[in-house]
Amino acid sequence: MNENGHTNVNQNYQAYAIADESIVKRFMIVMRNGQTISLSYSLLPALILNDNSELIIKTHEFEIVITGRNLMPLLESFSEESLLYIRESPSGTDDGHSSVFISNIEIAGELLGT
Repeated sequence: MNENGHTNVNQNYQAYAIADESIVKRFMIVMRNGQTISLSYSLLPALILNDNSELIIKTHEFEIVITGRNLMPLLESFSEESLLYIRESPSGTDDGHSSVFISNIEIAGELLGT
């Protein structure tokens, strides 16, 4: 609880994790609703970063759009294939405490049948 008596819902929020010198073949996407999706790095041919606040991952089968703040570290980690997971903020509200913030992840295409 903070000095105003409110609980910080993002207190233990970690937007992403990077591997330490190990070979990573897959990364996970953790959605706010608890759904977790594991994807192979071999499926990621195109990464597009717009204004450091929107990261688009495109393949022939699906498209993932990640929105938030300061997403350049995600692009760099994807490019190095060292990203272990990305996670949507539980609340969707940026409290400014984390260096990278993921407000929303949208997935469309054959991956989820959309």
